[in-house]
Amino acid sequence: MITFPPDGLNGHPDHVATSRYAQGAAAGLAQVVYMVRPEGPYPVTHRLRLPEWALKEKLRALAQHKTQALSVLSFLERHPERLWTETFHVVGREGLVEGPWW
Repeated sequence: MITFPPDGLNGHPDHVATSRYAQGAAAGLAQVVYMVRPEGPYPVTHRLRLPEWALKEKLRALAQHKTQALSVLSFLERHPERLWTETFHVVGREGLVEGPWW
């Protein structure tokens, strides 16, 4: 299950709660995978460069969150590579895997 790390990625209370509930739901049933920042406190264990079709879907999904559009644009101005690259921390794993791991 992919979710926010325990700190919510940016400390937002909704993100922290989402992480807590997702981890509870996954307990004993699914592997927990955190979406993480490369410079964050959780080491990147998996990096995925999005194929064109996935980038298209990501942009379509981002466009649905009009209230957050400006913050997303501001973030992408500062970190343009994050548009096509996703980074994850798989709990209990070490090292770095490039590309799909599922």
